[in-house]
Amino acid sequence: MTENFKRVVVSILAIPIILACAYFGGYYFFFFVMLISLFSFYEFSMLAKNKSSFVNLPIGFIAIILLLLNQFRNFTNLEIIILLGSLLLLIIELFRNKGSAILNLGATFLGIFYIGIFAAALISLREFYPANTDLYINGAYLIISILASIWIGDSAAYFGGINLGKHKLFPGLVQIKAGKVQFLVLFLQQEL
Repeated sequence: MTENFKRVVVSILAIPIILACAYFGGYYFFFFVMLISLFSFYEFSMLAKNKSSFVNLPIGFIAIILLLLNQFRNFTNLEIIILLGSLLLLIIELFRNKGSAILNLGATFLGIFYIGIFAAALISLREFYPANTDLYINGAYLIISILASIWIGDSAAYFGGINLGKHKLFPGLVQIKAGKVQFLVLFLQQEL
């Protein structure tokens, strides 16, 4: 199975689901973003494990869920979640005895903030307009336009690299570039 064929199959199956979640918003989009965030955090923890850092998965999952839920329903200040989560993580790491505590804490915090904060920003963008107004659909248009620009840029880079590229610019970067490039594009689009 070629890489191009895999991309087409994933696109045909996933894009309608992603667009529907973005369009309907609310709990559909919240659960979609939460599912992707938790999967991303797990994948991040496997990358960290290869570098001898042992991410605290249960605390990371709980922290990401709380960050997303707080962004969606705003039940407390963000600072309270960060402080209590940090305190809990530090106490648990004292008794964990698994690798280097500094590396474990650093990798866990990086995963929580890198994935959790950017995912919460997606929810914030989708839920920017009040749900009981006619403007609520504009949040869907915003998310769909961001996703479309990412997909177009990613596809152009892929096909441009296949057709024009002779040498890889950064061979070690290819495996981890996709998520970072997408978050960078999201950040730049928010700034513009």
